[in-house]
Amino acid sequence: MDQPTRQVFSANFDAGLQMLSHAVRICPDGLWQQHGRFYHLAYHTVIFADYYLTHPVRDFAPMPPYQLADPDDLPETAVDDVLPESAISRNQLLAFIEHIQKKNREFWAKDVDFEKRWIETDEIALHGLCPRACPAVFGNRNNVLQPAPPPASRRATQPIVTATRPDALRLGCRAPIKKPIGLRRVFIAISGKIYFALALASAMMAEVS
Repeated sequence: MDQPTRQVFSANFDAGLQMLSHAVRICPDGLWQQHGRFYHLAYHTVIFADYYLTHPVRDFAPMPPYQLADPDDLPETAVDDVLPESAISRNQLLAFIEHIQKKNREFWAKDVDFEKRWIETDEIALHGLCPRACPAVFGNRNNVLQPAPPPASRRATQPIVTATRPDALRLGCRAPIKKPIGLRRVFIAISGKIYFALALASAMMAEVS
C-alpha cells in the first residue's frame, strides 16, 4: 500500500477516535457516573479497537485490565461480558483513547498488507476475546452474545463481520477457519464500533439536553 493511501486511512481512523474522545469529554457528569449504556459502549469500543490494532495478537496488553464477567450476572446496560476490572474514570478512558490514537498512527506508518493474516490459530484463545464469537470452535461460552448466522450466499467457513446486538459489532467467524481473517475485515470492525459508539452518544446526549 502506498504512503498517500496509508495516510488517508490513518487520518480517517484518527478522526473517528477524536470524535469519540470529544463525545466522552462532553458527556454530562450525571450520565457518565451512571455507568450506563454510553459508559459501557465507550469502553467496549476502545478495548476492541486496541485489540484489533495489535499485530501480532499475542502482544495485546490493554491499559486498563479487563475481566470476562459471568454472562448470567451482567449489568443491564453492558454491551457484552468484557468489562473493566474496576470502574474507569472519564480521564482514564480519554488517556486510553489517546493511547489508541498513537497506536493507530504507528500502525499506518508501516507498510500494511490488507490481505495479511491478522490472527494466528494459536493466538485465537490467548486473551478470551475471540472465542466468544466462535462457539462452533470453542463451545458456547456466552449465552448473551452469539454470532448471527451468515447469509446463505456466504460459505460457512468464511469469516464475517456480524452484528450480535443492535448496538455492537463483533468480528464473527465460522468453524473450521480455513480462510485467514485479513486485516481488511479487522478494520471494518474497528470503524463500525467507533461510529456505533458515536451514534449512540449523540442520541443519549440529545435525550438529556
